[in-house]
Amino acid sequence: MKKKILIGVGIVAAVLAAAVLLTFLLKKKDPREKGSFTGRMYTVENGKKELQTEETYFFDSKGHVVYEFRKQKDAAPAIARYEYDDLGRIIVTREYEKTFFGERLVGTLYTKYFRDTEEVIEYRSENRRGKVINLSTYDYDDAGREIYRKETVDDVETITRTEYNEQGTMISKSITIEGQTIVVAEYNPETNEVTRYQEANGWYREGENFGVRNVDAIDVLDKNGRIVEIKANKTRYNDETEEYETIMCTHGRYVYHPEDEKIDYEEFAYNEDGTPSSCWVYDKEGREIEIKYYDEGVVTRISETDYDGEDPDFPGEKITITKRYELDENGNRVLVAEVRQKLIPGFMADFPLQYQNTRPHVYYWNALEDGKWVEEVRTVFYDDGKMKEYHTKTSFGTNGEESISYYNEHGSMVRDVTMDADGNITEEIVAEYTYY
Repeated sequence: MKKKILIGVGIVAAVLAAAVLLTFLLKKKDPREKGSFTGRMYTVENGKKELQTEETYFFDSKGHVVYEFRKQKDAAPAIARYEYDDLGRIIVTREYEKTFFGERLVGTLYTKYFRDTEEVIEYRSENRRGKVINLSTYDYDDAGREIYRKETVDDVETITRTEYNEQGTMISKSITIEGQTIVVAEYNPETNEVTRYQEANGWYREGENFGVRNVDAIDVLDKNGRIVEIKANKTRYNDETEEYETIMCTHGRYVYHPEDEKIDYEEFAYNEDGTPSSCWVYDKEGREIEIKYYDEGVVTRISETDYDGEDPDFPGEKITITKRYELDENGNRVLVAEVRQKLIPGFMADFPLQYQNTRPHVYYWNALEDGKWVEEVRTVFYDDGKMKEYHTKTSFGTNGEESISYYNEHGSMVRDVTMDADGNITEEIVAEYTYY
Protein backbone atom coordinates (compact mmCIF):
# COMPACT_ATOMS: atom_id res chain seq x y z
CA MET A 1 0.00 0.00 0.00
CA LYS A 2 2.80 2.37 0.97
CA LYS A 3 4.52 1.67 -2.33
CA LYS A 4 1.34 2.47 -4.29
CA ILE A 5 0.92 5.74 -2.44
CA LEU A 6 4.50 6.73 -3.21
CA ILE A 7 3.97 5.89 -6.88
CA GLY A 8 0.79 7.97 -6.92
CA VAL A 9 2.52 10.92 -5.30
CA GLY A 10 5.34 10.60 -7.80
CA ILE A 11 2.94 10.68 -10.74
CA VAL A 12 1.15 13.77 -9.41
CA ALA A 13 4.48 15.48 -8.81
CA ALA A 14 5.62 14.63 -12.32
CA VAL A 15 2.39 16.01 -13.84
CA LEU A 16 2.66 19.23 -11.84
CA ALA A 17 6.31 19.60 -12.79
CA ALA A 18 5.43 19.10 -16.46
CA ALA A 19 2.67 21.70 -16.17
CA VAL A 20 5.02 24.23 -14.59
CA LEU A 21 7.63 23.55 -17.27
CA LEU A 22 5.03 23.90 -20.05
CA THR A 23 3.79 27.18 -18.63
CA PHE A 24 7.36 28.42 -18.33
CA LEU A 25 8.18 27.48 -21.90
CA LEU A 26 5.04 29.16 -23.21
CA LYS A 27 5.84 32.34 -21.35
CA LYS A 28 9.41 32.29 -22.61
CA LYS A 29 8.05 32.57 -26.15
CA ASP A 30 6.65 36.04 -25.46
CA PRO A 31 9.10 38.72 -26.64
CA ARG A 32 8.30 41.91 -24.77
CA GLU A 33 9.73 44.57 -27.05
CA LYS A 34 9.17 48.28 -26.55
CA GLY A 35 5.47 49.10 -26.76
CA SER A 36 4.23 45.82 -25.33
CA PHE A 37 1.62 46.40 -22.66
CA THR A 38 -1.26 45.13 -20.57
CA GLY A 39 -4.36 47.28 -20.34
CA ARG A 40 -7.35 46.96 -18.02
CA MET A 41 -10.56 48.89 -18.52
CA TYR A 42 -12.96 49.55 -15.65
CA THR A 43 -16.37 51.13 -15.24
CA VAL A 44 -16.65 53.47 -12.27
CA GLU A 45 -19.81 53.83 -10.23
CA ASN A 46 -20.11 55.51 -6.84
CA GLY A 47 -16.32 55.62 -6.66
CA LYS A 48 -15.95 51.86 -7.13
CA LYS A 49 -14.15 50.31 -10.09
CA GLU A 50 -15.34 47.13 -11.81
CA LEU A 51 -13.10 45.38 -14.32
CA GLN A 52 -14.71 44.99 -17.76
CA THR A 53 -11.91 44.05 -20.13
CA GLU A 54 -8.26 43.09 -19.95
CA GLU A 55 -5.94 42.99 -22.94
CA THR A 56 -2.26 42.18 -23.34
CA TYR A 57 -0.24 42.73 -26.52
CA PHE A 58 3.37 41.71 -27.04
CA PHE A 59 5.25 43.17 -30.01
CA ASP A 60 8.40 42.09 -31.79
CA SER A 61 11.23 44.45 -32.72
CA LYS A 62 9.41 45.41 -35.94
CA GLY A 63 6.23 46.42 -34.15
CA HIS A 64 4.24 43.31 -35.06
CA VAL A 65 1.82 41.86 -32.52
CA VAL A 66 3.12 38.38 -31.71
CA TYR A 67 0.98 37.65 -28.66
CA GLU A 68 -2.55 38.77 -27.86
CA PHE A 69 -4.63 38.12 -24.75
CA ARG A 70 -8.17 39.48 -24.49
CA LYS A 71 -10.56 38.87 -21.63
CA GLN A 72 -14.00 40.40 -21.23
CA LYS A 73 -16.12 40.25 -18.13
CA ASP A 74 -17.99 36.94 -17.74
CA ALA A 75 -16.34 35.48 -20.85
CA ALA A 76 -13.52 33.06 -21.55
CA PRO A 77 -10.24 34.72 -22.61
CA ALA A 78 -9.17 34.80 -26.24
CA ILE A 79 -5.48 34.07 -26.75
CA ALA A 80 -3.53 34.14 -30.01
CA ARG A 81 0.06 34.07 -31.23
CA TYR A 82 1.16 35.31 -34.65
CA GLU A 83 4.05 34.70 -37.03
CA TYR A 84 4.97 36.98 -39.95
CA ASP A 85 6.84 36.78 -43.23
CA ASP A 86 9.52 39.24 -44.37
CA LEU A 87 6.82 41.59 -45.71
CA GLY A 88 5.08 41.81 -42.36
CA ARG A 89 2.12 39.64 -43.36
CA ILE A 90 0.62 37.17 -40.89
CA ILE A 91 1.37 33.62 -42.05
CA VAL A 92 0.57 31.63 -38.90
CA THR A 93 -2.14 32.29 -36.32
CA ARG A 94 -2.40 29.98 -33.33
CA GLU A 95 -5.37 30.21 -30.99
CA TYR A 96 -5.26 28.97 -27.41
CA GLU A 97 -7.62 28.41 -24.52
CA LYS A 98 -6.84 28.98 -20.87
CA THR A 99 -6.62 25.85 -18.70
CA PHE A 100 -5.47 24.99 -15.19
CA PHE A 101 -2.09 24.01 -16.62
CA GLY A 102 -1.68 27.13 -18.76
CA GLU A 103 -2.51 27.73 -22.42
CA ARG A 104 -3.68 24.85 -24.61
CA LEU A 105 -3.65 25.00 -28.41
CA VAL A 106 -7.12 25.10 -29.98
CA GLY A 107 -6.29 25.48 -33.64
CA THR A 108 -3.89 26.92 -36.19
CA LEU A 109 -4.53 28.99 -39.31
CA TYR A 110 -1.85 29.03 -42.03
CA THR A 111 -1.99 31.78 -44.65
CA LYS A 112 -0.24 32.05 -48.03
CA TYR A 113 -0.28 35.18 -50.18
CA PHE A 114 -0.36 36.09 -53.86
CA ARG A 115 3.07 37.41 -54.80
CA ASP A 116 3.92 40.56 -52.82
CA THR A 117 0.29 41.54 -52.23
CA GLU A 118 -2.14 41.15 -49.37
CA GLU A 119 -4.31 38.87 -51.49
CA VAL A 120 -4.53 35.37 -50.05
CA ILE A 121 -3.99 32.25 -52.16
CA GLU A 122 -4.51 29.73 -49.37
CA TYR A 123 -6.10 29.48 -45.95
CA ARG A 124 -5.56 26.21 -44.10
CA SER A 125 -7.14 25.70 -40.71
CA GLU A 126 -6.11 22.80 -38.48
CA ASN A 127 -7.35 21.61 -35.11
CA ARG A 128 -5.03 20.94 -32.19
CA ARG A 129 -4.23 17.48 -33.54
CA GLY A 130 -3.12 18.84 -36.89
CA LYS A 131 -6.18 17.66 -38.84
CA VAL A 132 -7.24 20.03 -41.64
CA ILE A 133 -10.80 21.18 -40.99
CA ASN A 134 -11.07 24.08 -43.43
CA LEU A 135 -9.10 24.67 -46.63
CA SER A 136 -9.53 27.54 -49.07
CA THR A 137 -7.42 28.25 -52.17
CA TYR A 138 -7.58 31.27 -54.45
CA ASP A 139 -6.17 32.38 -57.80
CA TYR A 140 -5.90 35.83 -59.38
CA ASP A 141 -5.33 37.36 -62.79
CA ASP A 142 -2.43 39.68 -63.59
CA ALA A 143 -4.46 42.65 -62.34
CA GLY A 144 -4.91 41.04 -58.93
CA ARG A 145 -8.59 40.20 -59.39
CA GLU A 146 -9.84 36.94 -57.92
CA ILE A 147 -10.79 34.50 -60.67
CA TYR A 148 -10.92 31.20 -58.79
CA ARG A 149 -11.85 30.17 -55.27
CA LYS A 150 -12.11 26.69 -53.78
CA GLU A 151 -13.35 26.33 -50.23
CA THR A 152 -13.67 23.11 -48.26
CA VAL A 153 -15.47 23.40 -44.95
CA ASP A 154 -16.40 20.27 -43.02
CA ASP A 155 -15.79 18.20 -46.17
CA VAL A 156 -18.22 20.34 -48.23
CA GLU A 157 -16.50 21.73 -51.35
CA THR A 158 -17.50 25.01 -52.99
CA ILE A 159 -15.84 26.36 -56.16
CA THR A 160 -16.34 29.90 -57.46
CA ARG A 161 -15.12 30.97 -60.91
CA THR A 162 -15.12 34.60 -62.08
CA GLU A 163 -14.20 36.11 -65.45
CA TYR A 164 -13.38 39.73 -66.36
CA ASN A 165 -13.03 41.49 -69.71
CA GLU A 166 -10.09 43.70 -70.70
CA GLN A 167 -11.71 46.70 -68.99
CA GLY A 168 -11.91 44.85 -65.68
CA THR A 169 -15.67 44.40 -65.85
CA MET A 170 -16.99 41.15 -64.42
CA ILE A 171 -18.77 39.31 -67.23
CA SER A 172 -19.35 35.87 -65.73
CA LYS A 173 -19.46 34.11 -62.40
CA SER A 174 -20.46 30.61 -61.40
CA ILE A 175 -20.61 28.73 -58.13
CA THR A 176 -20.39 24.96 -57.79
CA ILE A 177 -21.38 23.39 -54.50
CA GLU A 178 -21.38 19.65 -53.92
CA GLY A 179 -21.16 19.07 -57.67
CA GLN A 180 -24.07 21.33 -58.67
CA THR A 181 -23.33 24.53 -60.62
CA ILE A 182 -25.35 27.71 -60.75
CA VAL A 183 -24.48 30.74 -62.89
CA VAL A 184 -24.76 33.94 -60.86
CA ALA A 185 -23.52 36.33 -63.55
CA GLU A 186 -23.59 35.95 -67.32
CA TYR A 187 -22.84 38.10 -70.36
CA ASN A 188 -25.23 38.53 -73.29
CA PRO A 189 -23.26 39.60 -76.40
CA GLU A 190 -26.45 40.53 -78.27
CA THR A 191 -27.52 43.16 -75.72
CA ASN A 192 -23.99 43.86 -74.40
CA GLU A 193 -25.29 43.40 -70.86
CA VAL A 194 -24.21 41.40 -67.83
CA THR A 195 -27.01 39.98 -65.71
CA ARG A 196 -26.21 39.40 -62.05
CA TYR A 197 -28.41 37.18 -59.92
CA GLN A 198 -29.16 37.10 -56.21
CA GLU A 199 -26.93 34.36 -54.90
CA ALA A 200 -28.76 33.93 -51.60
CA ASN A 201 -32.00 33.17 -53.46
CA GLY A 202 -30.29 30.92 -55.94
CA TRP A 203 -27.57 28.43 -55.28
CA TYR A 204 -28.29 28.13 -51.55
CA ARG A 205 -31.69 26.66 -52.27
CA GLU A 206 -32.23 22.93 -52.00
CA GLY A 207 -34.24 20.24 -53.72
CA GLU A 208 -36.58 21.29 -56.51
CA ASN A 209 -35.76 24.98 -56.03
CA PHE A 210 -32.01 24.53 -56.42
CA GLY A 211 -30.80 26.90 -59.12
CA VAL A 212 -33.85 29.22 -59.04
CA ARG A 213 -32.41 32.66 -59.77
CA ASN A 214 -33.73 36.14 -59.15
CA VAL A 215 -32.19 39.05 -61.02
CA ASP A 216 -30.17 41.28 -58.73
CA ALA A 217 -28.85 43.80 -61.27
CA ILE A 218 -28.11 44.33 -64.95
CA ASP A 219 -24.86 46.00 -66.00
CA VAL A 220 -25.10 47.78 -69.36
CA LEU A 221 -21.72 48.01 -71.13
CA ASP A 222 -20.49 50.40 -73.79
CA LYS A 223 -18.63 49.29 -76.92
CA ASN A 224 -15.38 49.28 -74.94
CA GLY A 225 -16.73 46.89 -72.33
CA ARG A 226 -17.07 49.45 -69.56
CA ILE A 227 -20.15 49.71 -67.35
CA VAL A 228 -22.14 52.81 -68.24
CA GLU A 229 -25.41 51.91 -66.57
CA ILE A 230 -26.55 49.70 -63.67
CA LYS A 231 -30.13 48.56 -63.27
CA ALA A 232 -30.42 47.10 -59.80
CA ASN A 233 -33.53 45.23 -58.81
CA LYS A 234 -35.33 44.09 -55.70
CA THR A 235 -37.20 40.81 -55.53
CA ARG A 236 -40.35 40.44 -53.46
CA TYR A 237 -42.82 37.62 -52.96
CA ASN A 238 -46.36 38.18 -54.26
CA ASP A 239 -48.82 36.47 -51.92
CA GLU A 240 -51.59 36.53 -54.52
CA THR A 241 -49.65 34.89 -57.35
CA GLU A 242 -47.42 32.94 -54.94
CA GLU A 243 -44.47 33.90 -57.10
CA TYR A 244 -41.45 36.17 -56.83
CA GLU A 245 -41.57 39.42 -58.80
CA THR A 246 -38.78 41.87 -59.59
CA ILE A 247 -39.11 45.66 -59.37
CA MET A 248 -36.64 48.43 -60.06
CA CYS A 249 -34.71 49.34 -56.91
CA THR A 250 -31.83 51.57 -58.04
CA HIS A 251 -30.48 52.90 -61.31
CA GLY A 252 -26.90 54.07 -61.72
CA ARG A 253 -25.17 55.90 -64.54
CA TYR A 254 -21.43 56.33 -65.20
CA VAL A 255 -19.77 59.11 -67.21
CA TYR A 256 -16.12 58.56 -68.18
CA HIS A 257 -13.55 61.31 -68.62
CA PRO A 258 -10.71 59.99 -70.77
CA GLU A 259 -8.52 63.06 -70.20
CA ASP A 260 -7.87 62.14 -66.58
CA GLU A 261 -9.30 58.60 -66.45
CA LYS A 262 -11.86 59.69 -63.87
CA ILE A 263 -15.53 58.76 -63.58
CA ASP A 264 -18.70 60.61 -62.55
CA TYR A 265 -21.43 58.48 -61.06
CA GLU A 266 -25.11 59.12 -60.38
CA GLU A 267 -27.52 56.70 -58.76
CA PHE A 268 -31.29 56.79 -58.27
CA ALA A 269 -33.21 54.78 -55.67
CA TYR A 270 -36.87 53.97 -56.28
CA ASN A 271 -39.95 53.22 -54.22
CA GLU A 272 -41.94 50.07 -54.88
CA ASP A 273 -44.39 52.05 -57.04
CA GLY A 274 -41.55 53.06 -59.33
CA THR A 275 -41.27 56.70 -58.21
CA PRO A 276 -37.79 57.97 -57.24
CA SER A 277 -37.00 58.18 -53.53
CA SER A 278 -33.48 59.60 -53.66
CA CYS A 279 -30.55 60.37 -55.93
CA TRP A 280 -26.82 60.27 -55.13
CA VAL A 281 -24.24 62.17 -57.17
CA TYR A 282 -20.49 61.48 -56.92
CA ASP A 283 -17.57 63.46 -58.32
CA LYS A 284 -14.62 62.12 -60.32
CA GLU A 285 -12.81 61.29 -57.10
CA GLY A 286 -15.64 58.98 -56.06
CA ARG A 287 -16.78 61.37 -53.33
CA GLU A 288 -20.45 61.99 -52.57
CA ILE A 289 -21.27 65.60 -53.46
CA GLU A 290 -25.07 65.71 -53.58
CA ILE A 291 -28.12 63.78 -52.36
CA LYS A 292 -31.68 64.57 -53.39
CA TYR A 293 -34.68 63.18 -51.55
CA TYR A 294 -38.07 62.85 -53.20
CA ASP A 295 -41.65 62.75 -51.98
CA GLU A 296 -44.20 61.61 -54.57
CA GLY A 297 -41.70 62.34 -57.31
CA VAL A 298 -40.85 65.88 -56.11
CA VAL A 299 -37.54 66.92 -54.55
CA THR A 300 -38.15 67.93 -50.92
CA ARG A 301 -34.65 67.78 -49.36
CA ILE A 302 -31.12 68.31 -50.68
CA SER A 303 -27.73 67.62 -49.14
CA GLU A 304 -24.60 69.14 -50.72
CA THR A 305 -20.95 68.64 -49.77
CA ASP A 306 -18.05 70.95 -50.60
CA TYR A 307 -14.64 69.37 -50.01
CA ASP A 308 -12.77 72.66 -50.53
CA GLY A 309 -14.69 74.89 -48.13
CA GLU A 310 -12.99 77.76 -46.35
CA ASP A 311 -12.07 77.20 -42.71
CA PRO A 312 -13.52 80.14 -40.70
CA ASP A 313 -11.09 79.52 -37.83
CA PHE A 314 -7.94 79.05 -39.93
CA PRO A 315 -8.02 81.35 -43.00
CA GLY A 316 -6.53 79.77 -46.09
CA GLU A 317 -7.07 76.21 -44.88
CA LYS A 318 -9.70 73.92 -46.35
CA ILE A 319 -12.48 72.05 -44.59
CA THR A 320 -15.34 69.83 -45.72
CA ILE A 321 -18.75 71.47 -45.42
CA THR A 322 -22.03 69.60 -45.84
CA LYS A 323 -25.22 71.64 -45.97
CA ARG A 324 -28.70 70.16 -45.77
CA TYR A 325 -31.72 72.00 -47.09
CA GLU A 326 -35.47 71.58 -47.07
CA LEU A 327 -37.50 72.99 -49.94
CA ASP A 328 -40.59 75.08 -49.18
CA GLU A 329 -43.78 75.05 -51.25
CA ASN A 330 -42.18 77.49 -53.71
CA GLY A 331 -39.09 75.34 -54.16
CA ASN A 332 -36.83 77.68 -52.21
CA ARG A 333 -34.03 76.18 -50.14
CA VAL A 334 -34.12 76.53 -46.36
CA LEU A 335 -30.89 75.62 -44.51
CA VAL A 336 -31.69 73.18 -41.72
CA ALA A 337 -28.30 71.61 -40.98
CA GLU A 338 -24.62 72.24 -41.59
CA VAL A 339 -21.72 69.93 -40.82
CA ARG A 340 -18.10 71.11 -40.82
CA GLN A 341 -15.24 68.64 -40.77
CA LYS A 342 -11.51 69.09 -40.83
CA LEU A 343 -9.52 65.98 -41.66
CA ILE A 344 -5.88 65.45 -40.81
CA PRO A 345 -4.11 63.62 -43.67
CA GLY A 346 -2.06 60.69 -42.53
CA PHE A 347 -3.29 60.74 -38.93
CA MET A 348 -3.63 57.06 -38.14
CA ALA A 349 -4.11 55.10 -34.93
CA ASP A 350 -1.50 52.50 -34.09
CA PHE A 351 -1.67 49.83 -31.43
CA PRO A 352 -2.87 49.33 -28.76
CA LEU A 353 -6.01 48.47 -30.67
CA GLN A 354 -9.02 49.12 -28.48
CA TYR A 355 -7.45 51.78 -26.34
CA GLN A 356 -6.00 53.98 -29.01
CA ASN A 357 -7.99 56.35 -31.14
CA THR A 358 -10.15 54.40 -33.56
CA ARG A 359 -12.47 57.29 -34.39
CA PRO A 360 -12.37 59.03 -37.79
CA HIS A 361 -9.49 61.44 -38.34
CA VAL A 362 -11.59 64.49 -37.53
CA TYR A 363 -10.04 67.62 -36.11
CA TYR A 364 -13.40 69.17 -35.36
CA TRP A 365 -16.95 68.47 -36.39
CA ASN A 366 -19.91 70.81 -35.96
CA ALA A 367 -23.59 70.28 -36.72
CA LEU A 368 -26.06 73.12 -37.18
CA GLU A 369 -29.82 72.64 -37.01
CA ASP A 370 -32.47 75.35 -37.12
CA GLY A 371 -29.78 78.00 -36.78
CA LYS A 372 -28.24 76.52 -33.61
CA TRP A 373 -25.07 74.53 -33.15
CA VAL A 374 -26.30 71.26 -31.67
CA GLU A 375 -23.26 69.03 -31.78
CA GLU A 376 -19.52 69.57 -31.70
CA VAL A 377 -16.53 67.26 -31.81
CA ARG A 378 -13.11 68.65 -30.95
CA THR A 379 -9.73 66.93 -30.73
CA VAL A 380 -6.59 67.98 -28.82
CA PHE A 381 -3.23 66.48 -29.76
CA TYR A 382 0.18 66.07 -28.18
CA ASP A 383 3.15 67.68 -29.93
CA ASP A 384 4.06 64.37 -31.62
CA GLY A 385 0.61 64.16 -33.21
CA LYS A 386 -0.93 61.57 -30.90
CA MET A 387 -4.36 62.23 -29.52
CA LYS A 388 -4.54 63.85 -26.09
CA GLU A 389 -8.24 64.63 -25.64
CA TYR A 390 -11.38 63.92 -27.62
CA HIS A 391 -14.45 66.04 -26.85
CA THR A 392 -18.04 65.55 -27.99
CA LYS A 393 -20.86 67.86 -27.00
CA THR A 394 -24.54 67.78 -27.91
CA SER A 395 -27.23 70.31 -27.15
CA PHE A 396 -30.53 68.63 -27.89
CA GLY A 397 -32.70 70.46 -25.34
CA THR A 398 -32.45 69.16 -21.77
CA ASN A 399 -31.03 65.86 -23.03
CA GLY A 400 -27.77 67.44 -24.12
CA GLU A 401 -24.63 65.77 -22.87
CA GLU A 402 -20.87 66.07 -23.12
CA SER A 403 -18.25 63.36 -23.33
CA ILE A 404 -14.48 63.70 -22.94
CA SER A 405 -11.91 60.98 -23.56
CA TYR A 406 -8.38 61.43 -22.24
CA TYR A 407 -5.31 59.69 -23.71
CA ASN A 408 -1.79 59.23 -22.38
CA GLU A 409 1.47 59.87 -24.25
CA HIS A 410 1.29 56.36 -25.73
CA GLY A 411 -2.01 57.19 -27.42
CA SER A 412 -3.96 54.94 -25.05
CA MET A 413 -7.31 56.00 -23.62
CA VAL A 414 -7.03 56.38 -19.83
CA ARG A 415 -10.37 57.94 -18.92
CA ASP A 416 -13.73 58.51 -20.57
CA VAL A 417 -16.36 60.67 -18.87
CA THR A 418 -19.94 61.35 -19.96
CA MET A 419 -21.87 64.23 -18.37
CA ASP A 420 -25.46 65.39 -18.63
CA ALA A 421 -26.54 68.92 -19.50
CA ASP A 422 -25.99 70.00 -15.88
CA GLY A 423 -22.42 68.67 -15.76
CA ASN A 424 -23.20 65.62 -13.63
CA ILE A 425 -21.20 62.48 -14.48
CA THR A 426 -23.52 59.80 -15.84
CA GLU A 427 -20.90 57.32 -17.01
CA GLU A 428 -17.20 56.92 -16.36
CA ILE A 429 -14.60 54.49 -17.70
CA VAL A 430 -10.97 54.35 -16.66
CA ALA A 431 -8.10 52.28 -18.03
CA GLU A 432 -4.79 51.29 -16.46
CA TYR A 433 -1.71 50.04 -18.28
CA THR A 434 1.48 48.18 -17.59
CA TYR A 435 4.14 48.83 -20.23
CA TYR A 436 7.08 46.48 -20.74
